[in-house]
This record gives sequence, C-alpha cells and structure tokens, in this order.
Amino acid sequence: MVDKFRGTLSAREVIDVVASVAPDWTQVRGIGLSDGGEGLLDAISTERFSVSVHGPLDGWIQSEFGRSIDGAALIEMSRASGLILAGGKAGNDPIAASTIGTGELIKAAIERGFNSVVVGCGGSATTDGGLGAFEVLRTLRGFDRVDITCLYDVETTFLNAANDFAPQKGASPKQVEFLRRRLMGTAQIYSGVYGISPLDVPGSGAAGGLSGFLYCAGASLVKGFDYVAEVLDLAREAEDCDVIVTGEGLLDEESFHGKVVGEVVRLAKSASKPVFLLCGDSTLPKNHQLVAMSNALVTMSELVGVERAINEPYSSLALATGELFDREISQYR
Repeated sequence: MVDKFRGTLSAREVIDVVASVAPDWTQVRGIGLSDGGEGLLDAISTERFSVSVHGPLDGWIQSEFGRSIDGAALIEMSRASGLILAGGKAGNDPIAASTIGTGELIKAAIERGFNSVVVGCGGSATTDGGLGAFEVLRTLRGFDRVDITCLYDVETTFLNAANDFAPQKGASPKQVEFLRRRLMGTAQIYSGVYGISPLDVPGSGAAGGLSGFLYCAGASLVKGFDYVAEVLDLAREAEDCDVIVTGEGLLDEESFHGKVVGEVVRLAKSASKPVFLLCGDSTLPKNHQLVAMSNALVTMSELVGVERAINEPYSSLALATGELFDREISQYR
C-alpha cells in the first residue's frame, strides 16, 4: 500500500520493484494509493479522457481526467494546474498561476455527461483561491446540479493557503502578503455569489484555495485518503494480508497528517497487522510516533546515500526492498 516516491518513481513503479525483489515464499498484492492529490488517477481510475486545457501559466497543454471505480468523473487538479507543469518552484509565477485548466477539466467532464465529479486537490502551482476555475464554471449550464466531492489532505483554511504553501510555490514574503489579501477579496466574491464564505472552513485552503471555491459552490470536502480507502476497500485488504508495507519518497512530519503513509500505519494497527516503512529518505527521529508505530523503517538513503537514491531510484529501491525482506519480513515466513 504505497504512495509515489515524488520526482523519481510512481506508486506503480514502486510496486513493480518490490514485487520483482520479493522472495519466492511471498505473494505480493500491490496497491498504489493517493491522498487525493497527485497519483489519484493512477490509484482509482478505470478509464481516461484526453482534454486540451490551459496550464497553470496560461499556455495550452494536453491533460486528462478519469472515470473512478465508483463511476464518478475523477479530476486530478495537478494535471492541469500543477506545480510540476509550471517548472517547479523556480519556474512558477505564483501570482499569475491559475486554476483555469482545472475548471476546464471539470467542464469537460460535465459536458461528457458525468453528474458526479471528484476533484483531487494537491500538488498545485496556484494560490488563486480557485478563481480561475470559478470563471470557467460559474455560467456553465448544469454546474449547480452536479454532485461534487473535493478531496483534500491538509486542514489549512482559505486565507492561510498563502502563508502555509505559497512560499513552496515560489512566492516571496511580499507576494505572500499580496496573495493573502487577494484571497480575502476572492472570498468576498464567493460570499456574494453563493451566500457562503470559505474563510473558516478546515481544508478550504487545499490547492491554493481551490477547495474553498468548490465548497462555496456546493461541494462536499472529504479527506482524500479516506475516499480512496473506501473506494479500494482498504480495510478488507488489510484484514486479508499477513504484513503491510507502505512508503513514500520522503518521510517527514507531514507524513503523519493526512498523508498515505501515516494513514496506512494507522490502518495496519487497527487491523493488528505488522507494518513496515520503505522510503527514499527520512527526516523523522527514530522515536517519532509514526516510526515507533511501525515494525521497521528502511530507507534507500541509509543504504546507498541520498544522491544515488535520487539518480538511481530503481536499483536503490531494489536494494532497500531486499534488505527489508531479509532483515525484517523474513521472520513472518
């Protein structure tokens, strides 16, 4: 039950490496997960639809949305308005970055006939409060009748999207203050149109405030991991296995707050199953609650160093996987 190793390996690639290294006395059941942000389509989509939309910095890009296992349209906002599409922090324009393309993905799904839309909010380049998407969707016929679920992985409220996340998207302190003021004005627009404010709603600051717009437009805000876990019936999967391996690229403090790894550890413990962490690197001390709750932690960096782990992720993960099975999981043989 793994997440992506950001910047190096997708969840599916991680599963393939683990399965190839696992000894012949094991049977691996690989499940790629997402906390509702990047990787959402890979985790639970059954079909893809290609769409041309505006990228985060206005140029046209080829994107896609999916059909979820439960039949809803599945929008991964990072595929239209993601930081990676803007060239990362260094290439982004945090003031100009817009969610117009995400609005166009939602519009395309509605025009294709979907009456239920799930939007994964994460990995964004934007702090526009969802204003770009609002401009696309506010006059779209039928938008007000669509059942929208907005997936988030942070409790950040609308205005705090600027302070908490805009610096990671390239914003200077002065730009952060500008973005915060702009979010306040955007909230006033939504209050005037929808009669409701996003300001004090937990999770409304996800994806630079996109979730705040969707909330005002009638969306339900749901923790991303909880939605994915229900669709994939992870509770049953946990009951049916002997041990659980989970992991991500960087294990840090955020991993314990709504992210895949922390939630899988909790799931494993509730099912009374051993759980092992397999990660690229870790900034957590060994006595951290998340590490202490697991049965063992193996990182690629401790075996081969950070540079090789990044530049040679496949071989590094293979070594770490072998170490995990030989040193820890073999006792459950």
